[in-house]
Amino acid sequence: MGHTGEVDWSWIPQIKEVVNIPVILNGGVLSAYDVKKAFDETGADGVMIARGAIGNPWIFLEAKEIMQTGNIQTVIDEEIKIKSSLRHLKLAINVKGEKRAVLEHRKFYTGYLKGLYNASKIRAELMKYTEYSGVEETLLKYLEFLRKHKEASYKL
Repeated sequence: MGHTGEVDWSWIPQIKEVVNIPVILNGGVLSAYDVKKAFDETGADGVMIARGAIGNPWIFLEAKEIMQTGNIQTVIDEEIKIKSSLRHLKLAINVKGEKRAVLEHRKFYTGYLKGLYNASKIRAELMKYTEYSGVEETLLKYLEFLRKHKEASYKL
């Protein structure tokens, strides 16, 4: 399924006026800030998050914080990102088998590694693997590098 063009939330307030059921907004929610914007601009009763959660499972926590306090307070550092990616992959292996899970997990690396120093090089390296051991070794070495060179990582 392709996702092109801009989303149009302008019709949601009109729908709310004519139906007596909750109206849930879906589409164009790629960050926690989009959640707040969606509620503020439309008055929707709920907001769905789909693509915005790919590789960023913290979007739900961040959205909650924004809705409650107006800003994101939790810092998701490189260790949380990398260890979460590995845990996600292990869980997928339990369901899908190793090779399939490793191949399908490739789409999540962009989100999990976003904002980390030299992430594009690491993502390219990860594309070589069809076994968990190679992914784990690469990501743990990368995490060790980031820890040793904390000043090299971008502010998260």
